[in-house]
Amino acid sequence: MTNIFKSVVKLLVIRPYYALRGTLPLWYLINLRRWLLFLIAPSSLSLLEERIVRELKEDGISLTSLEELFSSHNPLAELQAAARNLLPHARVSEKKAFFVDLWDTKRIPFDLEDPFMKLALNRSVTSIAHAYFGMYGRFYGTRAMKTQVMPAGDAATQSQLWHRDPDDRMICKMFVYLNDVDEGTGPFSYLMGSHRRGHHWKDFPQLLPGEGGSGRISDEELRKKISHSHEKKCLGSAGTVIFADTAGLHKGGYSTQRARVMFLATFMSGVPFTRPSRRRKVVYPKNFHALVEKFPFSVREALRRPLIEIP
Repeated sequence: MTNIFKSVVKLLVIRPYYALRGTLPLWYLINLRRWLLFLIAPSSLSLLEERIVRELKEDGISLTSLEELFSSHNPLAELQAAARNLLPHARVSEKKAFFVDLWDTKRIPFDLEDPFMKLALNRSVTSIAHAYFGMYGRFYGTRAMKTQVMPAGDAATQSQLWHRDPDDRMICKMFVYLNDVDEGTGPFSYLMGSHRRGHHWKDFPQLLPGEGGSGRISDEELRKKISHSHEKKCLGSAGTVIFADTAGLHKGGYSTQRARVMFLATFMSGVPFTRPSRRRKVVYPKNFHALVEKFPFSVREALRRPLIEIP
């Protein structure tokens, strides 16, 4: 009886609630201040940033590089050095045994001297996220990890399988490869057009919070509906940058020959489906508000309302 009740609640309450919250008018109304502010004073974009946003809207994914994005100062060497310093202290992820986290993802200090935080809070990065959403989005957190080489014969599991992130209507993540990634290094793969604006959005619906289940899809299941031609496998040298809406179908991390070292930063709306305050990602200092005033406007808006309490 309990399982039947839960199934009825999911069907009649949870899915309709989040489906309604994800509709375009309501999503913007819930984020009204951020939406109106963006309409009045949108982020300015360079030609490269405009191209990235356009491709995100069309396909759900866009590729560039640190060298192209930051032509005046490529931060790759600095990021790689920081990753090397962190690797001896890395720990296996609690949820994914094939991931090694370079820092404690539950308590990441807000350190402006950290090269990863500098990258995540760059004006160009935040402006791309805002323009994709059509409103001023919110910085959600960062992660740096190494994918372990899988034992021969082990099947793909968890995020190595196709899936959609359930956290919001649209999710903008920036992935940065810190080493060269080929077929044997667990490349990030994306199903083009599977984001909410795309023609594959209704294929394999987004698993919403509270519904239960894994929401994972094998290659075999996917190919029954969608051809290989829509898959974008992101191979690239160190410094490759991927912007992707991870509410769309994606997978990665199945490394068979070499480990992949990667950094990511996440942006969502001001009021996502999954409450950021319950997922401790960034620990802000007491002088947080004073620090924020030094940032460009687009970055200040991304940091408005800290994700957890300030100590």
